[in-house]
Amino acid sequence: MRSAALQASSVHLRGTVVSDGGTKARMDLQLNMDSSGGMVELDGIAIPVLRVASVAGKVAGKWVPSTTRLGKALSDDFDQSLNYDTFIGSGILQSLDSASFAGKGFDVLDGTPVQVFSDSDGIACVAASEPHYLMRVKDPAGDNQLDFTGWNQPVPLSAPPVNEIFQGKGI
Repeated sequence: MRSAALQASSVHLRGTVVSDGGTKARMDLQLNMDSSGGMVELDGIAIPVLRVASVAGKVAGKWVPSTTRLGKALSDDFDQSLNYDTFIGSGILQSLDSASFAGKGFDVLDGTPVQVFSDSDGIACVAASEPHYLMRVKDPAGDNQLDFTGWNQPVPLSAPPVNEIFQGKGI
């Protein structure tokens, strides 16, 4: 699984994560090696996010450059989630490496046969055939679940048109 993920150039992830403080984040993100984008919803507030060149996120209908104070704050807040190497390499994979999984059999997720592994922290579903991509992680209560699809199928993302980027001062 680690090898497959590290050799891939992209993944699409969708799911919900609840922080220790109770903040619920729903994510629908395309992570490419050179760009990322999608939607993050925090406590019911949808925030479109895009990581290409110097664009951080969208506020009040305009994309905010990461060079502004607000853009830098948005960029810093979402950096872990929008960076393929960080999210996959030192995030998800590192967490799974420290788990003590036991095989629990086989299942099918969205038409893909998977091997199911579990430990006290939850389950991980991995594609049964090569490459063995991670397909789902889920905690025992079901509050936190991320589904991974589109491995190694980059979706081109580009910077928005200039008229959609905030050009004012003070942010």
